[in-house]
Amino acid sequence: DPSAPRTPGLEGGGNPDAVAATEVRAGEAQSLAEHLRVKLDEANGRRASVEAGLEKARSKSASLERQLADLREQLRDSEGQLQSARAQVRQMETELLDLARSKEALREDLPKRVVTKYNESPGF
Repeated sequence: DPSAPRTPGLEGGGNPDAVAATEVRAGEAQSLAEHLRVKLDEANGRRASVEAGLEKARSKSASLERQLADLREQLRDSEGQLQSARAQVRQMETELLDLARSKEALREDLPKRVVTKYNESPGF
């Protein structure tokens, strides 16, 4: 390979065994470098995939947080409506009790009034 780096001192007729051994080591180093490039590319691909998944999860989390905030607001509104409804029920129960007492008082008073009116009538 003309572009492969050469060890100084071996180009002009150095020891052929040393040249061959150096070229073998250079080939192994180049093979290892290529293998490491492939592994790095795979790792970068996995990292990009994980980052995309993380971004998707962050987006989903933000959406769920907004939904949670909306639901909490609805819950506060519902609790307010429930308190108002309970207050109305208490007021209506009080009014019903007052009406029942008034009815009972009228029921007791009505016969007395009838007798009084009868006694006051001209033919009595």
